[in-house]
Amino acid sequence: MRKNLSKVISFEAERFGYGYVFWHIIKKLTGSSHADIMMRKYHLSFLDKLSRFSHDELVRCLSELYNVVTGDTLNLSNPENYNQKIQWLKVYDNLEIKTPLSDKYQVREWITRKIGSEYLVPLLGVWDCPEEIDFDALPSRFCLKANHGSGMNIVVRDKSSLDIKPLLWTLRQWLAAPYGIGGYEPQYFRIPRKIIAEEYIEQPDGDLADYKIHCFDGRPGIIQVIGSRDLKAHTALEAFYSPDWVRNDLMYHTYEQYPDELARPVFLDEMLNVAGILSEGFRYVRVDLYHVNGSIKFGEMTFTPACGFGKWQSEDSNRTAGNMIRIGGSHEG
Repeated sequence: MRKNLSKVISFEAERFGYGYVFWHIIKKLTGSSHADIMMRKYHLSFLDKLSRFSHDELVRCLSELYNVVTGDTLNLSNPENYNQKIQWLKVYDNLEIKTPLSDKYQVREWITRKIGSEYLVPLLGVWDCPEEIDFDALPSRFCLKANHGSGMNIVVRDKSSLDIKPLLWTLRQWLAAPYGIGGYEPQYFRIPRKIIAEEYIEQPDGDLADYKIHCFDGRPGIIQVIGSRDLKAHTALEAFYSPDWVRNDLMYHTYEQYPDELARPVFLDEMLNVAGILSEGFRYVRVDLYHVNGSIKFGEMTFTPACGFGKWQSEDSNRTAGNMIRIGGSHEG
């Protein structure tokens, strides 16, 4: 197994863009070898070590990590922008419920209770290891995902063209990667890793616009629209809007911006209502939704987008978005 560990390690570092961050957090938090942490049997040992860190030790390591990535100084006693407040949430608002809600499999039960199963993309299967998947039983089009992180998705538009052997290798790497360690996102640490298959969805035009609704204390505040996505090339177009559909620039940039204005969706009010219900009780969460065949479908809940290391076009926007996140005092989630 150790022979392939370098591939597993480079997978998280390269796939999620935090190579230097990954090494930094492993060295600073544990002193353990990189390879050992990547192995499942040492992953829990890492978490046990981390759980014994004092508050001051954790803050010091997170501050170093923040400086490594952003070049800025982290001020957790008085965070003033979005990136810094996401770091604050990691330390002071690490509610236990965030773990099952960050799990793409477990969250389905919670969504059913909160708003109804009709908002879920139909589930085709769930497996603990890739070798359990019966591809013959799957339809010609479907989507494979790892349940414990972000960016681990394969959209299958034609099953007959699948090369199963390299696909299984990729799925094994997903399950081997302890997502969230690189940027210190504790809600992901203890998710039981699985592969899930969901029904293939798309709009009539072949696109699938992703409506990422940033919510603050149960109130939608910023709508991030991402479309024209190419998963292989890692490209897309995006735009940011207020809940009353006025375009702004109040979120970090991930993709090239839409050159033209987007028409206000006819289903926007329902999306905002759904996002408001799902975000109740949380200081901040991003609720991802789709609109397909006349109905709204749930995507995921994200509590620490970009680990709080987003690349902002202006510090003013970073601060304006940060002002929407309430910190301090007690909070129930």
